[in-house]
Order: sequence, then C-alpha cells, then structure tokens
Amino acid sequence: MSTGRRVGRPETESGFRDAVMATLDGILVVDEEGRVHFANPSAETLLGWSADQLLASPFGLPLGATDNIAELDLVRRDGPPIIVEMHVGPMSWAGRDAFVVTLRDITARKTVERELRESEERYVLAAHGSNDGLWDWDLVANSLHTSPRWNEIVGLGPTDIIEEPTGWLDRVHSDDLSSLQRDIDQHLGGETDRLANEHRLQHCDGSYKSVLSRGVAIHQYGRPVRFAGSLTDLTGRQELLRKALHDSLTNLPNRAHFLDHLKDALARGERNQGGSHVAVLFLDLDRFKLVNDSLGHSAGDELLVEVASRISNCLRSTDVAARLGGDEFAVLLDKVDSFQAALSVTLRIQEEIARPIESNTAQLYSTASIGIAFSDLRYQDADQMLRSADIAMYRAKAQGPGNCQIFEHEMHRQALRRLRLHTELRQAVECSEFSMHYQPIIDLTDERIVGFEALLRWQHRTRGTVDAASFIDAADETGVIVSLGWKALDIACRQVKEWNENATPTRMSVNISNRQFAQSDFAARVEQALTRSGIDGSAIQLEITERVMVQDYEMTTAHLKQCQDLGVEILIDDFGTGQSSLAALHRLPVDTVKIDRSFISGLEGNGGGEVVQAILAMTQSLGLHVIGEGIETPEQRSRLTALGCGVGQGFLFEPALEPGEASRLLLKGTL
Repeated sequence: MSTGRRVGRPETESGFRDAVMATLDGILVVDEEGRVHFANPSAETLLGWSADQLLASPFGLPLGATDNIAELDLVRRDGPPIIVEMHVGPMSWAGRDAFVVTLRDITARKTVERELRESEERYVLAAHGSNDGLWDWDLVANSLHTSPRWNEIVGLGPTDIIEEPTGWLDRVHSDDLSSLQRDIDQHLGGETDRLANEHRLQHCDGSYKSVLSRGVAIHQYGRPVRFAGSLTDLTGRQELLRKALHDSLTNLPNRAHFLDHLKDALARGERNQGGSHVAVLFLDLDRFKLVNDSLGHSAGDELLVEVASRISNCLRSTDVAARLGGDEFAVLLDKVDSFQAALSVTLRIQEEIARPIESNTAQLYSTASIGIAFSDLRYQDADQMLRSADIAMYRAKAQGPGNCQIFEHEMHRQALRRLRLHTELRQAVECSEFSMHYQPIIDLTDERIVGFEALLRWQHRTRGTVDAASFIDAADETGVIVSLGWKALDIACRQVKEWNENATPTRMSVNISNRQFAQSDFAARVEQALTRSGIDGSAIQLEITERVMVQDYEMTTAHLKQCQDLGVEILIDDFGTGQSSLAALHRLPVDTVKIDRSFISGLEGNGGGEVVQAILAMTQSLGLHVIGEGIETPEQRSRLTALGCGVGQGFLFEPALEPGEASRLLLKGTL
C-alpha cells in the first residue's frame, strides 16, 4: 500500500502547479540529470530551503526506480533530522522526461511506532523478569490475557492461554470469592481508586496459594473498557511472616504474636462490655536448667517441644499457647466464664506437664509454676496483663515447684518495690554504700572470742543501716552479688590484717555466694585478695551454702581443694536445711559445719535435740568442727554445750558490730 501521493500527468504545467501548491506533501519536479525544476511550498518547509535555493541545486536524494516508496532519514537545512517517505513517479516537464518526487514527513508516526515497540519490549521484559504475574482483562470482549509469570504462579505452562476471566475466578477459593468479586465490582463501579484483594488461588496440583491481586480499570465514554493489573504470590512472604511470629523450636506463636492475640481479645471484651472474660497464664518450667546441664540441650529441646504439645492439647481452638523464650510459656484463655474455669485449665495443664516424658536419652520429669491474670481487673493493656501473670508466676515459684497463683494488686506493688530495690542496689554499688559489720564467734564454755563472721551492711541514704537479709536475694537476682562478694572479701582481709597486727590473732569467716563460687577463676581471685591484704590463708574461713555442694561436683571439689592449698578453711553454712548428705560431706574437702539457726531455736523445752545430736555425731565421725549459729537464749546455749557443741554465735552474746566496737571487743579477748 502506498502512503505517498502519486501525481499523474497534468495536461499543462500550470495545471500541475495549481494542483500541488496547497498539498501538505512536499512536491518536487526533477529532471533526469537531477536538477530541480519545481518545488511547492510544503517542500520548502519540509527541507528548510526556499524554492530559489532548491532550483539552483542538484537534487541530493537517490531517485531509484519509479513507483517505489522509500523511507529516508533527511537532514534539514535549519532543523532537526526528519524521516520522510519518498515516492518517485514519471512525468513530462517542458517537453522533456522528468520525475515527480513526493516527500511526506513520517517522523511523528515513526516515533510513535518506535515508542510502541519499545513499550511492548519493556512489557515483555517486565512480564518475564517480574516476580509478579500480569493480567489484562478486556471488559468489552470479556477476554483475559495473562503473562507467563501469572501462569507459573498457578501451575500453568508459559504458553497456556486463559481466554476468559472465569479461568481466573474459578480458581479462587470458595471462601474468598465473594470478597474478591465485591472488590472488583466496587472498583469497576468507581467506588474505589484501585483493586487490592488478598485471596487464595488454586494451583494445578490442587493446593492453594495466597496471592494479592491489584489492578486499575481504564474508562472510555464513562464506562470501564479495560482492567489490568498484577498478581503477587504471597506464599513465601507469608512463610517469612509466620517464621517471624512463631517460635522455631515448638512452632508456637512467639511473644509478639501472643501479645497481638491478647490485644484483640481485650478489645473484643471492651466492646462486649462484660459477659465472658479473658485469662492469661504465665508458665515457667521448674528445674529446667537441671535438665539442660545434666542431659544436654537436645534433651532440653525435646522437653520443650513435648511441653508445648501438652499445653496445646489442653486448650480450645479459640485459645492461644505461646513460647515466650527459654522455658517460659504463655496461654491466652479467651471467652472464659469465670476464674474457676481458668483455674480448671491451669490445673489440667499442670497435670499434663507433670506426667513423665520419654526422651531419646532418659525419662524426663518436669513441673510448671503458673501465674494467672484475670480480666476482671479491667486490663486495657496487653503488656500489663502479661506482666501481671509473670508477677503471679514468681509468687507461685516462691511457694515451691508445681504451684499456681492468681495475680493480686498487692503483688504488683511488691514487684514495684523489688524493682526499686534492684535499681537502688546498682546505684549503691556504684556509690560504695556498703560496709562490713562483724559478729563474734564464741567458745561456749569460757566465752573467749575465737573469730568473727564478716556480715555485709548497706548504708542506705534514707533507711539507714540495712542488714543483708533484706537485700541479698535482690543482689543475687541482679548479679551485683558477685562484685559485692569480692569487695566484702577484700574488706574482711584488710580488717583481719589490722587486727592480727594490733591484737590477738583471730580468724575471719566470709560468706561466698553461689554465683561467686561458680566463677571459673574463683580460687585465683581468693589468692589475689590474700596477696593484696598481705595475710596468710589460715586467717580466713570461706562460708559456702549446701546448694554449692550438690552443683558441679568436679568444679566444687577443685575450687575447695585449691582454697585449702592456700591455707583457707572451708565452712558449710546453714547445714541441715539443704540437699547435702553424709556422702557429700565425706567426699568434699570441708573443715567446719554450721548448724542452722532453725535447729538451734528448736532446742527450747524438752525436745528438738535429736537433729542437732545427729549432726554432731555425723560431723564428729568425719573429724569436722561444728559451730552453732543463731543462739539467742541461755537454754539454747546450755543444750548445745550438753550435746557436745563447743563454739557458737548469736544475739545472746553480741550482734554484728561496727569495726570499732569489734576491735575493742577483740582487745578484751572475751565477753
């Protein structure tokens, strides 16, 4: 098909001129030698040369064969290059053979064609390279075109054709179809700016994929004629989201996801204004660390997985179990009628967890301490409700393994006081607000002073002197007990150094915390304290608790033996209240045993001496020394002496004294 205007042979040159002067195409008459004999105004405009200039110049374009159409790039005299379509035809001019040349500017058309071609290429690249599938719905013809990636998402081949929209809509999950159709209708009806709908789309293998369909309609004459958009496969994204919100070991929701569920439940309860309630259980496994330390982390993981399963089996579909981290779990009981219903679930969970668990390595046993927070306290904040259950759990754990406790506001006040105590303790360590007091240890027969026990005191800014019993547990919880313990040893060593230089030589007993004893360089740090003060190890006794004796036997034995090699004596404090045994005393390098004050207080009246007598007989058979602590009455002293205990301490003699008072008492040598 010719796009150029073909000029026939006019009967006169003047008739030809009249015919082409107004045409938009450029018309030239060129003889066989290439000279221009005529140019119309459009040719002047097109080429940028005047008619006179063109007539004076040879025609610079190849004429080629007549009746052919050629496309040429043309450099204009006074403008940017253009693309022209040229047609050459024969004619007669001034009685001689000539050619009529028709030039048409097709630059704009070529630009549009190029842009369209590039656009199509970009579309093809985008369709092949995009992670999203593309779709194009012709609303007039009711036909659908899908890209290869769209086909891939649903399991079709890249060349498979879905001719109608039903090929898409029939794949939508029945539960999601009405929502998608509603959103499509609303957008095509002009109610929304765009379509965005998440739904499940059936794969060719029968499974369903979660996808997001987005699209925009194109309107003509006030109605939609075309609807195009993309399909995003959400399966991988949802899996990442699931992993982000779930515990990888137990597959339970994690803390963040649990709090989301709890927020929703509290919001529903707020809207319902009463009726059913929400309960939160906070679970902590008792003695879980013992499983990890003795059987390894794989056994611990087996225990956690089985506990998670047992908790879940106790719940309804509306409830949520979560692993918060470590050995801590949480349960959301949604829509419970009463606290008794929540307590019933709690007890059932405890029973299930307490059943033996068969692992690959051993039969495992566990119990759970559980705190309960109930929504009748008008919780509005999910974090606060979970904290309340956590506080109640700690109260339950303090009562012993396998207990549960309901949260009360007094617990919150106690927790706040404990938090304030933790903060003040850290500040006190930084500001050196601690000092040592010294309680004399007495020969019960003649009241001679045979030593002192160094006892830590806190010089509180507002409460005055605070004894260790009021803060030692908090110091252990925060970890500051370790630094406090080493400071106490340094102070005690310096004090006994001063006393031994200025008075009768004596021994100093210093308490060692379990955390402090567990440090790998424990014995080396004891030696450093002795070296800094310049005293011999025989001037120091280290008091450890019975709990240390049943921890890591090899570590305990090594630490105690290394300290004894320094000349330091080892003393077991509060003997009889823990888990130590005759066998443990026999195996471990121990020098002295302190009978706990609870047994001393039982010596009042006619009974209570059997335990003390048994301890004395056991220690005597092992060649150990014995000290009775907490002696408060003359009767207790007499009974101890009669049973064969010759050394003791307590308020009957002296309380813990400030350094100056203790120094004066030591100079006397006796009470």
